[in-house]
Amino acid sequence: MYQVYLVSFVHSRGAGRIFNYRNDHLPPRIEDIESMEEKIKNKNKHLDGICITAVSRLADVVEIPQEAL
Repeated sequence: MYQVYLVSFVHSRGAGRIFNYRNDHLPPRIEDIESMEEKIKNKNKHLDGICITAVSRLADVVEIPQEAL
């Protein structure tokens, strides 16, 4: 079972959202949030000043959808 979190962030050109899937039954720690910022930055080289603004738990799912991988 996975917990789905909606992660909202702002950056130099606007804002964005991603889904974060976890299976440890714990909310994201500050280290996890910093890691998400780094992953977003590495995936989108043209964005600067990435800052996570909100992490909201949405749902529990049995498996991660294929399009999210």
